[in-house]
Amino acid sequence: MNFMQKYGPYILIGFVGLGFFYPMIGYTAIICMAAPWIVAYWKGRQWCGNFCPRGAFYNRFIAPISRNQPIPKWVRTPATRIAVMIGLFSFFGYRLYAAHGDIAKIGFAFVLMVAMTTVIGIVLGILYSPRTWCAVCPMGAMAAGVTHLSGYRNALTVSHSCVSCKRCETVCPFQIGITEYRNEAVIADPDCLHCHSCMKTCKKNAISTQSCQMQTVLQDQNA
Repeated sequence: MNFMQKYGPYILIGFVGLGFFYPMIGYTAIICMAAPWIVAYWKGRQWCGNFCPRGAFYNRFIAPISRNQPIPKWVRTPATRIAVMIGLFSFFGYRLYAAHGDIAKIGFAFVLMVAMTTVIGIVLGILYSPRTWCAVCPMGAMAAGVTHLSGYRNALTVSHSCVSCKRCETVCPFQIGITEYRNEAVIADPDCLHCHSCMKTCKKNAISTQSCQMQTVLQDQNA
């Protein structure tokens, strides 16, 4: 467990709590808005899986009370992600316009956005899987897009020793069909969070990391 996984939940709570009294704190949210898709070019959605304070919050506090139901397929569709992105950016844009250049009000707009989406994520996490929000998070969706375009660098692979027990799929935050990528095939799903939960639960040590390019992915898919 790294620093952010351990203390990220409390960083999020502190950000939202203090943000309502000291809105200038809101500007620090820019880091978590930009980092996912910047890191994605080299590491995929690794920020989402290992460094995002909200993701750590869901893992720590929502996972124990979640119904742990499969994430509905429609949640991960491009249409849903685009709709959520447009809705949130429109709301955020309105808040910026209403601030009329007041830097404190602009900072509060960031705080309000984080608080609102966190609450939505809590509800979704309880009803479905703990990290359901991560499937529609605009920053995560952008990171998935960058991951796809960059060629799945540092992706995970599944070797021929996989026996398709699907233990890995039960612990995967997005229920990715990992066993479909057997025989050293790259897990070509841009939503892989690189949390390595699948690696840790695999009794056959069939899952490992591998630095690769899109060309490798295409070769595996066409084999």
